[in-house]
Amino acid sequence: MYSQLVLLGIYRPGSDPMTHRFFDELSTVLEQLVSYRRPVVVCGDFNVHYDLRDDGNDVRFRELLQSFGFVQHVTEPTHARGHTLDLVIKSETEFSVYTLEA
Repeated sequence: MYSQLVLLGIYRPGSDPMTHRFFDELSTVLEQLVSYRRPVVVCGDFNVHYDLRDDGNDVRFRELLQSFGFVQHVTEPTHARGHTLDLVIKSETEFSVYTLEA
């Protein structure tokens, strides 16, 4: 018996601006992930200053995660300049353990 989860790694280059396309594509991916009804962990280098509370893109990013029931768990800076760019995001909803029988 073992449980299943979905693990997604993301790298968004810091040299690329955050665009509507980024948010649209991320929204599409998150929508698909939650449809699996499995625990989901998304981690990676988003190059989003998650620690900033007044930047429009950062606020939009947090709101997008919240709208799908995801929580970001990194609390320490992950960048040399003191920002949190590398994230570990987990679905808030706990699903029952799925088992496979041999």
